[in-house]
Amino acid sequence: MAGRRVTLLDLYKMWPLIRGLEGMRVAAVYRSGECVSLRLRASGREGWLLFHPRIGPVAVEQGTGARESYTPVKRFLKGRRIEEASLLNGDRVLSLRSGGVELILEWVREGNVILVEGGVIRYAMRRRRMRDRSVEPGARYTPPPRQPSVFEVPPESVVEAVSSSRRRLVTAFAAATGLPGEVAYEALYRAGVDPGSKASSAEHSVVEKAYWVARELYTGSLASDTGYVVGGDVYPFLPSHRAEPMREVRYLEEAPRYFTALIQTLCGEEAKPRPLGERLREALAEVEAEIRVLEGERARIEEVVEEYRRLRDAKTPWHVIEDRLTQRYPELRGIDHGRWLLRLEYGGVEVEVDARGGVYKTLESRYNALKRLRERIEGISVEQERREARALSQAPRRRRRWYEDFRYFTTSGGFLVVAGRSAGQNELLVRRYLGEDDVFLHADIHGAPATIMKTEGRVPGERDLEEAAQFAASYSSAWEAGLYAVDVYWVWGRQVSKKAPSGEYLGKGAFMVYGKRNYLRRVKLSLAVGYSPGEGLAALPALALGDRRGCYLVLEPGRLARRLVADKIGRLLRRECGLKRVQSGDVERLLPRGGFYIARRVVRL
Repeated sequence: MAGRRVTLLDLYKMWPLIRGLEGMRVAAVYRSGECVSLRLRASGREGWLLFHPRIGPVAVEQGTGARESYTPVKRFLKGRRIEEASLLNGDRVLSLRSGGVELILEWVREGNVILVEGGVIRYAMRRRRMRDRSVEPGARYTPPPRQPSVFEVPPESVVEAVSSSRRRLVTAFAAATGLPGEVAYEALYRAGVDPGSKASSAEHSVVEKAYWVARELYTGSLASDTGYVVGGDVYPFLPSHRAEPMREVRYLEEAPRYFTALIQTLCGEEAKPRPLGERLREALAEVEAEIRVLEGERARIEEVVEEYRRLRDAKTPWHVIEDRLTQRYPELRGIDHGRWLLRLEYGGVEVEVDARGGVYKTLESRYNALKRLRERIEGISVEQERREARALSQAPRRRRRWYEDFRYFTTSGGFLVVAGRSAGQNELLVRRYLGEDDVFLHADIHGAPATIMKTEGRVPGERDLEEAAQFAASYSSAWEAGLYAVDVYWVWGRQVSKKAPSGEYLGKGAFMVYGKRNYLRRVKLSLAVGYSPGEGLAALPALALGDRRGCYLVLEPGRLARRLVADKIGRLLRRECGLKRVQSGDVERLLPRGGFYIARRVVRL
């Protein structure tokens, strides 16, 4: 399922449903993964507010069937009447007020669920200390900084900001106007300019035209109750930049179903149940790895701790402490000054060290955790594990799509690209799934996957072909050979045949290509591997990353071991994306053969 976040435009159009919760009492509060559900009742009717920090809120008549009580919020809210629902600072921050208590739902940045009483934070799902504000119990609540608005910023300011930007045009335009990405893209498309081009190359007159188109698009959408379904996504406006078939719907009926399905899918991925014994043994292995690091790097860690204490005692500003320590100790991954925690990484294993107690205090806590885990594992009977495994195996599963057995991604233009994992899959792709008007791609090197782009009657653009070519190149033997780039050719499906010329034989996974081959020269090998809301774990060409939300490491051929890189991606997803149960084995399956170099990391939540 394609994933969209609830934009301000979406929220304004769904606001009657949110306001309908006012006057209702909170009957129950639930949580599943990062999903929060409020069940509300009033005068014989029931309503639900569903929320995920990376999707946003949606008001519906039925809940998601969350599994566990959300105790911290429940203690403050249960039985209270929602007096007012409002937006804070004109951004994606929803406040539900009941007397002196506020439940604040943020879906900007990484998102958060915050409980405020008398203006003071009593609970935060994510505790953060940032340059512009602090989100932790005891601090006064401050909303995220106000973003620009296309209805407040004059067109000449937008033109100036865009022309001086080094980013893509759509990114710069969205930042300057405060518009959702899809609205900015549509406005530029209607203004007759390529949204993916460089911002600095855009003509001033075209940017100004897009500015007025965007304002008209925004107000026109708010004045209408119509929505549009395109490729499974629901839009509050007509997305003419998408060439797929579309249908008109009543937005207030279709949008809540769409966002509810996204939230359910996302929480299902995060809260996928596994037998207790399996989870405990995994936790045990992580604690044992941390203990090995703490014991082996004891002297080095104590040096970092002592330097941190010295700088702190000297009342050095926190940002200066972070800069100095990072320059001197490259293993430092982060600091939580409020809790005196230093996050360090050695040999692919990350540990949190208590700077007040030092290594010995941290080791003591890890030894105690190890003891508790071993006792719990010993207390689990074999029969109990069998019962759990049997129950989990009988749970209903989502029907897999045909391409999920292959390697696949969706281009920026919405084209599905599928590549084989083996000679057998290459054979299957060409025989069963390659249509005459589809595109076939192949890296010009022995040992490359058959790659197809399903066009569904559309003509792919140059950008789509470049992204598909990078995908085909990155999963070829060129990666294992450590090559920087390789040539890739593409042809139409009608030019590919499994029929061998007279007197010749085609082996498994082999094929014949007739006619002219269209070459893309020196295609760089690069993959973005990580997680995206609505898509789950994913690997896509770095060219296709664009403005996609999620957590990714951008990889190139190098010397790092495959398993080590998979572990690093797993830790990134657990730390930044909140995927507590992601498995390194699932990540490793997305990687090509060979070694790796980590070019950069991308976190957009």
